[in-house]
Amino acid sequence: QTSINKTVVPEEKLYQYRYKIMTMTKLSEWVETVPEGKEAVETGEVFCYDEPNKYILTIQYDGTELYQSLTNADEAIRIDTEQFEMDGFDLTGFTDESGNTWDIENDVVTESITLTALYESKQYTVVFKDADGTVLDAQTVNCYSSAVSPSVEDMNEGMVFVGWSDDAYLNVTTDTEVTAQYIPIEDVSRVTLSRNQVQLSAGSIAQVNAQIEQVDEDAAELVWKSMDPEVAEVDDSGSITACASGETDIVVTELSTGAMALCTVTVSPNPEAELCLLGTSGLTVSEDDTLLGVREDANSVAQIAAKFTNNTLSVTDAEGNVLEETDIAGTDAVISLIDAEGNVLDAVTIVMKGDVDGNGAISVVDAVRTLRYIVGTAELTEAQVSAADVTDDGHVGTMDADQIGRYLLQQGPFYESVHN
Repeated sequence: QTSINKTVVPEEKLYQYRYKIMTMTKLSEWVETVPEGKEAVETGEVFCYDEPNKYILTIQYDGTELYQSLTNADEAIRIDTEQFEMDGFDLTGFTDESGNTWDIENDVVTESITLTALYESKQYTVVFKDADGTVLDAQTVNCYSSAVSPSVEDMNEGMVFVGWSDDAYLNVTTDTEVTAQYIPIEDVSRVTLSRNQVQLSAGSIAQVNAQIEQVDEDAAELVWKSMDPEVAEVDDSGSITACASGETDIVVTELSTGAMALCTVTVSPNPEAELCLLGTSGLTVSEDDTLLGVREDANSVAQIAAKFTNNTLSVTDAEGNVLEETDIAGTDAVISLIDAEGNVLDAVTIVMKGDVDGNGAISVVDAVRTLRYIVGTAELTEAQVSAADVTDDGHVGTMDADQIGRYLLQQGPFYESVHN
């Protein structure tokens, strides 16, 4: 309920009318209807008071009430619009609740009304000049917005562009003019690194040193940052620690001048701590540590081990039995990296597409087992489900069983994907 206080000194009798609009019940707060199972503690009536020939005028903008008062019925609104001025914007008019334009000086009020104030951003001109006064660019920009710095070539040989005379173009509040600034090339501060590229294996460390020119080294403040700390981290001295395989940039910035330099870091897996595939292996390891790409004509333990750069590998079947080099490995077999004490450092589970039963060969048994899984009469491990999904659509269906069957006839997309 909105209350409006107004002092009236009538020349004649002034009447007020009151009319009942609802009855409300108070619980912990006032409500119109008592919820089921509750009892009213206190009840009261709500009334609205009205003055004859008066209506409530509300003016708002973006949900915020700017003004509210009583206005005479059947008359235009008498109000000073200067009170609605906003910095950086021009008041362009008003609309009513239906979105129709409201003429504040001529439209008459016939009922209580809420008007919305309309604003338009003020615009200013930003001029970019070269040091000799040549206009490089002129832009019209909304208030509180930024202009786009034009491309600036070095003014002449031996001089370097270092910025503009003022940064007011970044937050424009009036017509603005800025001039290009140049300094002799020998006065330009620079940061150079001892190494621009570093190749590391995961877990190793490398040192990169920064050299600063045209800045007092004792006063210089360097900030080192890795663009991807999950791949490589860097400390305040430029010591880089490789974390995981990938590539990232190490950026060093001298704060007083903004001079920057970067070093690209490439991290490869550490074969002493994690399984590392040869780049020509044709195999991949997924995020859930499954080895994909194993084929039934190249899946002996010796053949699979030859795809890795690691030396101390162990391959076990689904029951945990260690397989010999000449044994065949299939779905659910596990390849492990073992240290000198026999500890498992890293491991992946083989998923051989089409080999649903895990014996390392694709046969009609795999097609039948896939169908039984579809109808709910057989259970599969996670690796076996992935092996059955030969269409790679994330779902095991009759199409997968069909493709396994056609594979045995050397037909179909699945067969072609394996043998091409």
